Amino acid sequence: RIMDKVTGLRIARYEQFPGLPGRAIFYEDDRGRDWYETRRKWKGAALGVDNETQMVQAFELEPDCWTTVVGQTVYEIDPATVPENPHGRYTYDGKEFTLIEAPKRDKVDILAELDRLREELLRMED
Repeated sequence: RIMDKVTGLRIARYEQFPGLPGRAIFYEDDRGRDWYETRRKWKGAALGVDNETQMVQAFELEPDCWTTVVGQTVYEIDPATVPENPHGRYTYDGKEFTLIEAPKRDKVDILAELDRLREELLRMED
């Protein structure tokens, strides 16, 4: 169950803090909400999903411990609804999780891949 959703994340500003190296990055969503303020109000977990592939890229039970990245939609979600170890194994479309199944490979497929890799390695030696 989705409780909130942050979309269109972008870098809002950079800020230098005295005595610290580098600059801090501040993100906001497409509604102008500051990511760090928004996540403090969340009661559920944070689920980061790639905008293009819908692949689960990140999951954190404590949203306040997690920083997002541009290119993700972040869902506040009931952690009880998230499969175990979802990273890279599931897609999420905002409604349901779908297990990503690896293509079935047989001995012939694997040997063909090994031949291709062997040829690539031989070309590298030249």
